[in-house]
Amino acid sequence: MSAWRLQRLTAILLLPLQIWLIVSLTKLPDFHYQTLIHWLKQDSSIWLSIALLLTFSVHSYLGVEEIITDYVHSSFHKHLAQITLKAFMVFCLLAGLFALLNIAGGLQ
Repeated sequence: MSAWRLQRLTAILLLPLQIWLIVSLTKLPDFHYQTLIHWLKQDSSIWLSIALLLTFSVHSYLGVEEIITDYVHSSFHKHLAQITLKAFMVFCLLAGLFALLNIAGGLQ
């Protein structure tokens, strides 16, 4: 699948995931720490949060990659920016997954 199609697919997938997040959060009685942890420990919440994290990570990676490709003209700087972007995205994705799985109790 081309990067263009994958970015469009992730954009389409992000719409229902964002609607779910907004609706779910507005149904909470408050935004205290314990309330949010309890909400995230529900199976549907944790799995949809992971899906949102993965989809958003891929979508944002593809978008920034396109910006680098279009606007960084030096091959050295382009390559450096692409490596930095990949490392940053992997770090953020792993940190987010670790946090969500830790909250869900999967890493205790």
